[in-house]
Amino acid sequence: MISMMLFFGSISLSQPGISLTRYIALNPVAGPAIALRGLCEFETGENSSSLQDIERGLSLGAASQLRNEQILRYREALLLTRLGKFQDALRAYAWFARKGITSAELIEEIGLAGISRGHCRMFLANTDYRAQYGNVGPVLIWLNLNSKEEVDDLYRVWNSSKASMVSDPESKPWGLYEFTAADPDGNLFRVFYDFATPQGDKDA
Repeated sequence: MISMMLFFGSISLSQPGISLTRYIALNPVAGPAIALRGLCEFETGENSSSLQDIERGLSLGAASQLRNEQILRYREALLLTRLGKFQDALRAYAWFARKGITSAELIEEIGLAGISRGHCRMFLANTDYRAQYGNVGPVLIWLNLNSKEEVDDLYRVWNSSKASMVSDPESKPWGLYEFTAADPDGNLFRVFYDFATPQGDKDA
């Protein structure tokens, strides 16, 4: 299977897909064939079908060798990202972290970076990823924290990093305790605690 995986890109992808479909009709649990069809679909942009076949192939034992598994799980992770299934994509990428597998190509192809602290998680996209949705940067991101202390703590962390602090923490007349920071790409982060809104309204 590995030789077919590595070299199928050098031939027409439509004919192999048709042949594999015929073979799979006769052998519906042929995991390697299903996975290989998924790789063909990946190259022709059939994202939903590709994901379905790759996941089905994995479940049927197509990843019997580590190299095969890397190829399939790499495409699976990219497809989940492209289809907006970010939580599932994170779990797929976590497989590479558990295996200690890193590569510049993997990081570049993902186009997303997930960051988290406590119960807060957000995703940042690179230029190529945003382009497919018509988004342009830089952007302004608002982070609503739970207290003034949390705002101060985050300010201290970011102030000691490469972030550029645009303003220091300060209570504003409009009821926010806030500061603003910028990352190296010029994106702005407005970090604040809303001390003016009653707690009942916040929880509503």
